[in-house]
Amino acid sequence: MNYVLNDSGITIKGSGLSLKSYGDYHTQSGNVVLRQLANVEGKFSRPVLTKSPDFLGKTLLKASLWDNISRPSQEVFTARRQSWEPAIEMAKQD
Repeated sequence: MNYVLNDSGITIKGSGLSLKSYGDYHTQSGNVVLRQLANVEGKFSRPVLTKSPDFLGKTLLKASLWDNISRPSQEVFTARRQSWEPAIEMAKQD
């Protein structure tokens, strides 16, 4: 799950925070997507944010960075939802 935020409102900082960026060429849209990962226990394994040409001026910030997250207002990639996983009530479905 992601929070979609304006680029101008994003500052990533933290004590000892180290981020690694890479271009993901293997996307469903065919676009190259920038992904940033945080270093956890010596490995760049924790997703932090994504930037996509489909969302110009926006940053997709990973909701998993927080212990408590708000209820989603929209679901995307619903065609790839697992058959056992229900739709999120009251969320727009794309």
